[in-house]
Amino acid sequence: MDKKKLGIIGGMGPLATAYFYEKIIERTEAACDQDHIVTYIISDPEIPKRVEYILGESELSPCPHMSDIAVKLQGMGADIIVMPCVTAHFFYKEIAEKLSVRMLNILDETTVVLKEKGLKSAGILATRATVKSRILQNALEESGIASIVPDEDEAEEISRIIFSEIKTGKKADIESLYRIMDSMKGRGAETVLVACTDLSAALGGTVEGKFIDLLDILAAAAVRECLSVD
Repeated sequence: MDKKKLGIIGGMGPLATAYFYEKIIERTEAACDQDHIVTYIISDPEIPKRVEYILGESELSPCPHMSDIAVKLQGMGADIIVMPCVTAHFFYKEIAEKLSVRMLNILDETTVVLKEKGLKSAGILATRATVKSRILQNALEESGIASIVPDEDEAEEISRIIFSEIKTGKKADIESLYRIMDSMKGRGAETVLVACTDLSAALGGTVEGKFIDLLDILAAAAVRECLSVD
């Protein structure tokens, strides 16, 4: 079977990129090395900060840098492009417009999964920029799915865990994340979406009934598309 080649815009952060590629391998049915998907990864941690730009704390847009990487991946031979960073999907349209190959959208893939599960509400565990920009809330609400977001104290705690623990190589406070999930469920969320790929890597995979991992959704979509027959 002819497989499509995958390109990954990585480095946001490096741990999340490595964890995402591991998910790609795990989700690919393979009896030998040659059964796996040819994957090009550009893990570039020098991409300017997404959160600060979206929140108006930096004037340096990461979009040109990410677009350049996407075009390079296409030039290397990638047929499908993915970006394992939820916040970076704020720039999805601008990046995708630079390409002649398909770029998967983690937000669209998530709404499909939630609709298939019949869910009507979801909590969002994400960066302040993802929440403030409403990229995920808007995608969900267009499909009739209500969003429950962290309160101010919870948002501060999530930021601390992402930027002071995970991105600095420290052990993440998983129990705090679980408490925030339970809080959102207490406010009406049927499930909680882990909508930051750094948090995905820290949590280490979907716990049945506890949360839905957007990184896992994107990995499943990437494998599906790379193995699909046109």
